[in-house]
Amino acid sequence: MDTPILPRLITLAMILSLGTSAQGDDRIRLRNGGEIAGSVVNQEKLEDDQLLTISLASGGSIQILRSHIGQIETTSPEELAYLEKKKLVQNTPESHFELALWCEENRLRPQQEYHLLQVIKLDPEHEDARHDLGYSRIRGEWATRDQILRRDGRLNNGMLFEEYEISRRKDDFEARQTNFIRNLRVWRKGIGKIRHAEMLANLRAVEDPAAIKPIVDLLGKETSRDGKILWLETLEQIKHPDVQDPLIQIALLEDEELIRSRAINILKDFGDPSTQRYLMIYLDPAKYSPSVINRAGRALIELGNREAVRALIESVVTSHKINNPNAGNPGAISPTFDNQGGGAFQFNGGGPKTVTVQSKNEGVRAALQKITEVDYQFDKAAWMNWYTNQQIPTGMFDLRRSN
Repeated sequence: MDTPILPRLITLAMILSLGTSAQGDDRIRLRNGGEIAGSVVNQEKLEDDQLLTISLASGGSIQILRSHIGQIETTSPEELAYLEKKKLVQNTPESHFELALWCEENRLRPQQEYHLLQVIKLDPEHEDARHDLGYSRIRGEWATRDQILRRDGRLNNGMLFEEYEISRRKDDFEARQTNFIRNLRVWRKGIGKIRHAEMLANLRAVEDPAAIKPIVDLLGKETSRDGKILWLETLEQIKHPDVQDPLIQIALLEDEELIRSRAINILKDFGDPSTQRYLMIYLDPAKYSPSVINRAGRALIELGNREAVRALIESVVTSHKINNPNAGNPGAISPTFDNQGGGAFQFNGGGPKTVTVQSKNEGVRAALQKITEVDYQFDKAAWMNWYTNQQIPTGMFDLRRSN
C-alpha cells in the first residue's frame, strides 16, 4: 500500500517548527530532538516500519513513522492531576508555593522547582522557597551551594579548580605513560623483523615527556649496544627538562663507555647550564664511589665551566670508608684505589672492621686542567692556593641532592 509520506512529513515539520507541543496524555520524543504532546490512536504496519496516527493535545492529528520516534512516555495520573491544578494557580507567591508543596508530596520534582522559582521571583525573601531550592543566606545574600563553590573557585565536589586541573593533567599523563609502556615494548620487538620500518618510524615519532620513564626502564633492561643506542636516540628526540636527569645517570652509572659518551654528547647538545650543577652532585665522596666521581669529572670536561672549579678541587683527592675484609684475618689482602678510580690490592694483617682509603681521581684532575689551563696534579693544597688568588665564581660546590 502506497503511503502519502511527503505531506505527512511537511505537516510534522510545521509542528516541530513551533517547538514543544501543548499538554497531552503522552510525550512523544522524536529522534531529531523534538517532542509532540498527544496520544497514539492507531498503528498501521508497513513493509519495514509502522505508521502511527497521533491525536494532538492541541487539536487535530498527524501521522508519523515509528522509526522517527525515539521514545513514548505515558503521562502519569499525578502529572495529569498537576496539569489540572496548574490551570487554577494564581500568580502569587502563596498560590505557587501551595502547588509546589503538592508537587513535592506527589514526587514531581521538576514541577516543584518550577513553582518554587516562581515564588522567589515574586518574593525574593521567601525563606521556605529559598531553602527548598537549596539556598543559604551567606553574608546577607542568598546563594546556592553551587554558587558558593563557584565563588570560592571550587567544583561541585568541593575540589579547587586548580586541584582539579592538576589531577586531570596527572591522570592524562599517567594514561599516556601506560600506553607508552605497552607500545614501546612492541615497537622494540619489531626492530630487525618484517615490520622494521614501521616500528622504527613509531620510535622516531616519540616526543612526549610521558615516554621518558618507560624508555629509561627499557634501556636499563636492554642487553645489546645497538638497543641502548636506539633508546638514547629516542630520548634525545624528547626536548624536555625531565630528560636531563636520566641522561646524567646513564652518563655516570652505565657500564659501557660508548653509551656513557653518547649520553654526554646528548647533554652537551641540549646546552642546559644547570647540567654541570647536577654533575657536581656526583663529586661527593660520601655518596659516590671513585669510579662515579671520575666519570663525573670526565663529563665536566665537556660540560663544565669555571663555576665547577671549587667542587673539582675538593674532589681531586677523596677519602672513602669501606669495609675491611681483612679484619681479624692476618696476612690477608686489602683493596686500594688508583688514580683512575680503579682497584688495587695490598697484603695486610688484620685491622678494624672499616678502613679509609684515598683515591686520586684522574678524571677530576683532567677536568681541572681543561677548565683552568693549569695543572697541580693531585696536590689539593696547591690547587686551593691557586684558587684563592683567582677571581672565580664559587659555584655550588656544596650542593647535595638525594637520588
